[in-house]
Amino acid sequence: FFALGTFVFGMAALKQISAMAILTLAIPYLLDKKYIPYVCIVCFAALIHTYAILFLIMIFFRSKPWDVKSLLLILATGAVLRTFNGTVMSLLSYADSIGKSVSAEEVFDGNRMSIFRVAVFAITPLAIFLFRKRLLPKMNAVEELFTNMGLISLMFMMLATQNGANMFGRIATYFELGITCTMPWTLRHLFEPRSYRILSMLCVLCFVLFFLYDNSAFDMSYRTITIMEFMKI
Repeated sequence: FFALGTFVFGMAALKQISAMAILTLAIPYLLDKKYIPYVCIVCFAALIHTYAILFLIMIFFRSKPWDVKSLLLILATGAVLRTFNGTVMSLLSYADSIGKSVSAEEVFDGNRMSIFRVAVFAITPLAIFLFRKRLLPKMNAVEELFTNMGLISLMFMMLATQNGANMFGRIATYFELGITCTMPWTLRHLFEPRSYRILSMLCVLCFVLFFLYDNSAFDMSYRTITIMEFMKI
């Protein structure tokens, strides 16, 4: 949670972190298939940060990971990657036609996410895919949901490698909780206790190094603000 940048992200994106916190309250309703309160909580979170509305797609991923839906998601992401400019411009035009204006400058801002950063986020989803015959039978509804969240987060990060790293990266952050939760679960179920402890220590070291790499130019000059200042942002 800390090394992947989710904690540090909260220093700059206060409204989005607040919306993400509210979305965690919706997860139990999704697991219980109580979709009306789930939708209400997601919509409330979207009043704080608009991108939160995308969390509604989790309704369609209340299923086993790496199934047909996962495959379709990957194929759709691949198709967008191949025709990024044309596809995104078509989506922006459609959004304008229904009165939902999205700034093209936000998408085509010239910023691209590092492939190395995307690779780090891909570790857990790919590990679950490679060892799915061992892991999927052991999953309950919680692990299934978090695994799908991690996969969705990874797909948005892949889009960020083309352009609009800020926008797609922010969207991916809404689903990062899945990767944070499923990594230790995956390691525990793939290795015996002694090997798990050794591998965990190696993971701590690697993620600390990744954090130092990923935040080498981070500006630590953020100051505290009052509630009223927060509401005016």
